[in-house]
Amino acid sequence: MEEDLDYKEIGRNIRYYRQKAGLKQNRLSDMIDVSPQHVSHIESGVHLSLSVLVKIANALNVDTDCLLGNNLKKKHEREPMDALMARTRNFSSEDYEKLMQVCDIFFP
Repeated sequence: MEEDLDYKEIGRNIRYYRQKAGLKQNRLSDMIDVSPQHVSHIESGVHLSLSVLVKIANALNVDTDCLLGNNLKKKHEREPMDALMARTRNFSSEDYEKLMQVCDIFFP
């Protein structure tokens, strides 16, 4: 149910990843085609639409799971996968090939 979402946490997560990406609110607002005030309201925990959440995730190059945070059930079960995804996000194709070789050795 949508009213069960913690919009303040989502807003904090968006702010964290925006700042981590080195973006100002104005730049993010340009990237997702909303006003800077709208980005400010989102980061303050005001209601957020799914389509804007997806635009923000794409603009910040993160998964929507990162932005939703503890709103997801069984998040603790996904943390190892999230950590692996974060570490491999900028891998080249050669890096992925090496990783697959290691996986083949340890997980045949």
